[in-house]
Amino acid sequence: MPDFADLRMKNDTSVIFEEKRETGMIINDTFRFLRSEWKPLLKLISVYIAPFLIVNAGMKVFVQMKIMAAGNIIQPTDPEKFMEQMSGLSVNLLMYTVFAIFIQSLYVAIICSYIKHYVIFGKNNFSLDEVKTMLFANSKKAVSMGFAAALVCFLGLFLCIAPGIAASIFLSLAVYVAIFEDKDTASSLQSSLFLVRMNVGSTLALLLLGILLAWLASFAATIPIYIVEMFSPLPDNYLELPQWYWWLSGIASLIGSLASIFMFVFLAFQYFNFRIRMENR
Repeated sequence: MPDFADLRMKNDTSVIFEEKRETGMIINDTFRFLRSEWKPLLKLISVYIAPFLIVNAGMKVFVQMKIMAAGNIIQPTDPEKFMEQMSGLSVNLLMYTVFAIFIQSLYVAIICSYIKHYVIFGKNNFSLDEVKTMLFANSKKAVSMGFAAALVCFLGLFLCIAPGIAASIFLSLAVYVAIFEDKDTASSLQSSLFLVRMNVGSTLALLLLGILLAWLASFAATIPIYIVEMFSPLPDNYLELPQWYWWLSGIASLIGSLASIFMFVFLAFQYFNFRIRMENR
């Protein structure tokens, strides 16, 4: 790992990433880092990823509509029509999945680019323009890594569900290795596997907490739907659902995607945690 400590400016007030941490400390320092750096991160996110996240939310709503429509019209008793309808739905799901992987990879690249400058130079000792110079190169690494890891995970899920889940845990740090250490795809996947083996339980806990926080953020945006249903049940036919339902669903998806930043920073701290532990052996 590059010796970031020697490059960082002295007498800064940065949150130090290169430290050994237990899981609780990683969670606490993630919130501390985000409270400190939310303004510059928000600027980067607003310009470079928010438009894609909005499109992604729209695609998710579109797929939801297709699934609900399929539930009303698919007739398994007619094999030819059933296969035709399922084929169309599968194409929509595939397109959404590919785009979602692409967007998440870009999002991780933005967060990692900022953290890398933060780790090297310290708080307030670099500009967003300097971060922007790294975005293209880091985005290429993140996207290639994201699809490579997703392919391994999907193969594992296809062969047997457990290997796919295990792969998603063991390869969760591959993007961080690629960006922080400037490694190629194969080396990054291998290094991620080696690092996560140091504490699989901790990594799984951080992943699940990150997913939970994103889900809670998304769920909070849908609370008005449940309030309305308490007084006036919504129609079962998706064609009769009001427009505000779909708009709120899209907003909820967008908020959930934005909240993924917690998981990304959790894993950045975990990466440095494992690296420091390995070097101190």
